[in-house]
Amino acid sequence: RLRDCGGHPIIHAENPELIDSYMDKFTEYDRQDMAAWEATRPGIVEGEAVEKVVYLSKKVNAPITIAHVSSWEAVEAIEKEKGRVLLETTPHYLTLTAESNGDLGPLGKVSPPVRHAKDRDKLWEYIFSGLPTVIGSDHNAWQKQHKRDMWEGLAGLPGNAYILPLIISEGVFKRGLPWSDVVRITSYTAATKYGLYPNKGNLRVGADADIVVMDTGLSRKVKPEELPQQIRDAGIPVYTV
Repeated sequence: RLRDCGGHPIIHAENPELIDSYMDKFTEYDRQDMAAWEATRPGIVEGEAVEKVVYLSKKVNAPITIAHVSSWEAVEAIEKEKGRVLLETTPHYLTLTAESNGDLGPLGKVSPPVRHAKDRDKLWEYIFSGLPTVIGSDHNAWQKQHKRDMWEGLAGLPGNAYILPLIISEGVFKRGLPWSDVVRITSYTAATKYGLYPNKGNLRVGADADIVVMDTGLSRKVKPEELPQQIRDAGIPVYTV
C-alpha cells in the first residue's frame, strides 16, 4: 500500500544474477577501458530489471522512479508505460559514451556503466518525447587513489557541479531542446512528482525563490581545478559547455 501512505520508491534497476553470469563469462580482465566494464553488465541487465520492477509496481499500485537510466533497453521498457513510470537519468549518460573522451579508463567506472551512442541517443529521444523525465546527478565522487584499477576500483562519478550547463550545452545548443523542457526535466517534473510543488518548480508569488541565472553566451572548458576539492580529486572529465 505504498500509494496509500504516499510512498514513491526510486529503484536502482540492475539484475545481480545476470551481472554475475556476464562476469563469469568475461575473460579480458587485463583491459582497463570503459567498454570492458560495460560488457560485464550490458543493457539487458538493466532492461530486465526495469521490466520486473514495473510489473511489481503495478501489483502494489505504486508509482515508481527508475534511477540513473543508462540503456536503450531500459528506456524502451519505461516508454511502454506511457508516463506511469518516471525516468531519471544523469548528465554522464547523456554526454559520454564508453568510447568517448579518449576513454577515461577506471576514472569512468560507474554503475550502471556509461554505454554507447545508441543508448545516449535513445535517452535524448525519450526526453524530446515529453514523457516524465527528471535529471539527477547520481553524484558519487571518489579520490583518484580509489579508481586506479577498473576491476578493483570503486564505481561512481561526480555529477552535481555542471548538471545545468551540460543539459543546456548538449540539449539546447546541440539538439534544439526547448528551454521550457530544460525547466521541465530539471525542476518542474521532480517538484510535482515528489510533492514539492508549488513551493518548488515554478516562479509564482509565495514559492521558494530558487532562481538560476545562466550566461548562455559563455563557452569554456570545465577544468578539475575549478571544482570543489572532492570533485577535483575524482579526476572529473573535461567537458566543453
